[in-house]
Amino acid sequence: MNYKSAILELYDEGIPQAEKTRPETEEYKAAVREMEQVRKKLEENLPEAKVKLLNQFESAYNQYTGCELAESYRQGMCLGIRITAEAFMSGKE
Repeated sequence: MNYKSAILELYDEGIPQAEKTRPETEEYKAAVREMEQVRKKLEENLPEAKVKLLNQFESAYNQYTGCELAESYRQGMCLGIRITAEAFMSGKE
């Protein structure tokens, strides 16, 4: 049986996608627009076979970064729990 971290399970299944927030900054919005513009230019200028390759790369990259995001979430939760535990225990002394 494969063990799955309760924290990662919460990330994967317990938090609706809509709640996995994205920045609301202008910098982020500009970066999204830039990425969309570059993608559109690539699709217009690449042969169909290369567009397929681009789509495969994008899919692999999204999977790769998704793993990083989940791990960042897990580590952040662990740190927060350790800080909370330490604060709770320090009040008992």
